[in-house]
Amino acid sequence: KIALPLPPHLCGTVSDEDVKRDMTKIKCIMTEKVGALRRKDELYDAHCELIHMKRRYLPFNFTKESHYALFSALDTALLIVDGAIERTDSLGSHYLVD
Repeated sequence: KIALPLPPHLCGTVSDEDVKRDMTKIKCIMTEKVGALRRKDELYDAHCELIHMKRRYLPFNFTKESHYALFSALDTALLIVDGAIERTDSLGSHYLVD
């Protein structure tokens, strides 16, 4: 998996409402689809949703700490999801249902 780089020409802005909404959405995705009981189809859905969200933000100019926090949260969530997709066995409290 390759992390998406920030574009060289940044344009536009991101509102505080967008950041708040999407931080909440990331938490919901991770709780509902990447919890202790995991299904491959839900992990793939989570991956697609997070990638879509990240791509939507790529063209924007990040000017606040909260913007960078959102992008970091997206990167972290994607790392967790990708690791869960790659893992074929259950580990600790994380259990693959299928």
